Amino acid sequence: MATQPRSGFSINAYVTSFIALTAVVFGVVGLMAFQQIDDVRGQMRDQAVQAARAELNANLQQLVDTLHGALDGLAAWDEVRQQLVDPTYYSYWRDHRLASSGKLPSIRAELVLYGSHGTPLDGLGPALDAPPPAGAWVQRVDDTVVLRSVRTVQPPTRNHPLGYAELRAPLIEILRAGQYPFRYIEPASLHLLMEHDEQVDVAGVGGRTNFVVRADAADESLRDALLSAVLRAGALALFVALLLYGTITAFISLPLRCLSRHIDALSSGTRRQHCPRLFVHELHKVWNSLQDYHGRLSALHRRLDDKNRELWQLAHRDSLTEVFNRRAFEEDIRQAFERTRAGWVALLLFDCNHFKAINDTYGHTVGDAVLRGIAGALGRGLRRGDRLYRMGGDEFAAMYCASTPGKAVALAQRCLDEVRREDFCSYGIREPIKLSIGICEAAVEEVRGYSDLMRRADVAMYHAKRPNRSHLALYSPEMEADSDGLVSHWTRDTVYEVLAGSQALQMHYQPIAHLGSGDVKYYEALARIEREGELILPRQIMPILQSQRLETEFDCAVLRAVYDDLTADHLPAGVGVAVNLAAPSLLDDAAQSAIFRLAKFLPSRAIMLELTETSLIANIERAAEALARLRAEGFVIVLDDFGSGYSSLRYVADMPVDIVKFDLALVHSLGGEQRLGAVVAGLAKLMRETGYELVAEGIECAELAAEARRAGFQLGQGYALGRPMRSPRADACLPVDARDD
Repeated sequence: MATQPRSGFSINAYVTSFIALTAVVFGVVGLMAFQQIDDVRGQMRDQAVQAARAELNANLQQLVDTLHGALDGLAAWDEVRQQLVDPTYYSYWRDHRLASSGKLPSIRAELVLYGSHGTPLDGLGPALDAPPPAGAWVQRVDDTVVLRSVRTVQPPTRNHPLGYAELRAPLIEILRAGQYPFRYIEPASLHLLMEHDEQVDVAGVGGRTNFVVRADAADESLRDALLSAVLRAGALALFVALLLYGTITAFISLPLRCLSRHIDALSSGTRRQHCPRLFVHELHKVWNSLQDYHGRLSALHRRLDDKNRELWQLAHRDSLTEVFNRRAFEEDIRQAFERTRAGWVALLLFDCNHFKAINDTYGHTVGDAVLRGIAGALGRGLRRGDRLYRMGGDEFAAMYCASTPGKAVALAQRCLDEVRREDFCSYGIREPIKLSIGICEAAVEEVRGYSDLMRRADVAMYHAKRPNRSHLALYSPEMEADSDGLVSHWTRDTVYEVLAGSQALQMHYQPIAHLGSGDVKYYEALARIEREGELILPRQIMPILQSQRLETEFDCAVLRAVYDDLTADHLPAGVGVAVNLAAPSLLDDAAQSAIFRLAKFLPSRAIMLELTETSLIANIERAAEALARLRAEGFVIVLDDFGSGYSSLRYVADMPVDIVKFDLALVHSLGGEQRLGAVVAGLAKLMRETGYELVAEGIECAELAAEARRAGFQLGQGYALGRPMRSPRADACLPVDARDD
């Protein structure tokens, strides 16, 4: 059976999952974009810091150059030399003349003159190191960072310096004042990291200055623009997703749900759903196709129901008489026994006396008309609701269940009266039509299934057909003693089904063992037919085969069953198997073909063919030739039931056999009459010395086994050595009555 596929999710779930996945992807992409923007902005900030530091160094250098230019001019000014020669009016000159001379640089700067020994002319402040440092340097004085630069003042006529001129400028204040513009630095944030009185060369000032880089308006605008763009894109994506979700829900999901409910309604047979308004062409087409398919499927189901009813009628009705047939009978009686646990059940079997003679005398057309007339009369005789069945040929049956007994005989008598009233003369028949009716009426718990009910009705029918008897017979146990040769319709039909290929045939295997060690040499295959849990034994099978001369066909079925069992390894490896055959099977092509199929298992397993002496005597010459060919192929020939027939020892000597099985009547004489036992023992000794291997049948006790062994028998068969079983390899075996074989 095909497995059912797993149920999926709804379309809304898929759409929601798709939107969620899109949002996640969009968020990840946005985060990656912001990360990349931050990386670029970080690089830009680094570049701005580098540019700002370069800009600071450039402004410092420009400031130093301005200071140096002014200082060079002052060092060459005659008034400066005069002040160094005669500093009497130095303070006045510095505060008035110098301030108005225009010699000082445009920046805030203070001129300090030193004598040749480095002492300030005004006597204020520390002395200057002599010689003073070249270039410019920066020094923190209290809280002020001062840029200082010194030049030596030389007289025009001699090399000895007159003194020194120094310009001092407040570095941070000048830079913060905006005289030197900054593009990248916030001037107010400038701060030089120096200790008190620490001196630093101008080249090292840039690395020790902290500052804040000016914010780039374009960078902030770009960031704001990107953030705004991402938020707008997210809002737009959310709007599109919601719009898509609503559209799919309205135009696809809801119509699909309606289609699903419609299909469920069709499956359960409830009222169908109304078609919704479908805006998608494909869904509308699916709806129309579903409606059309359902209509055609409903019409097909109606036609199929009609055909099923017609087929049921053909399968359960007899085409000639239009009553129910044997198949319907078997189904009805089986169901009746399954439903009924208590109460009474009655079976009536009707058989037309001498119908074959009527059919042969007047022809099949008249015979068919007679059968239709009988069916009509029996139908009128039965109660309303009772079914009449044609079992085959001129046999009919009726069956019913009741709570109380005693009604079957009256019902059968009414049927006989209806048949007597039927005008069969209108068909051109001069002889009266008479029926024999066998009746079995019993409590359900008393009969062993419906096959037992059929057998009892057959027994009653057998008595109803006897001369000088009433044509109506009710079964009683006393009838069994006079019905040993009776074969029921049930058994006969089962045997015919086996010959037609039914799988009901079973082979049970009984061991043939060494009387000394008890080891099994081979198994004899014994036929059984299983039907409805019951076994049909050879004593019931053989009369049917012999009366219809079907022994060869049955042997073919047995050979096929043994072949199948050997192929399925039902028997232990290496142990032989014996098959009973009728002598005509040796001369039949189909039987010989089935025999030679068993050669496949030679020589790993011995294959024995058992034949009775009486069957061989009928055509000993041709049988001997066939047996010789089989022996040449490796088969072992066994003479079965020796002593039960009328053959002489000369016939036995002429038969090409390897093993002789003494009939159980001879074997049982070993433990009985002394004279007969001595004859059997002598015969066994003679045949053993001639080269035959001997088997004693009917060994049912240890004492008889010991007698047979003393008489010279090597092998034995019987209950004392092992019962027949379905499969000797199985742990549990199915014993049956070996006396039936």
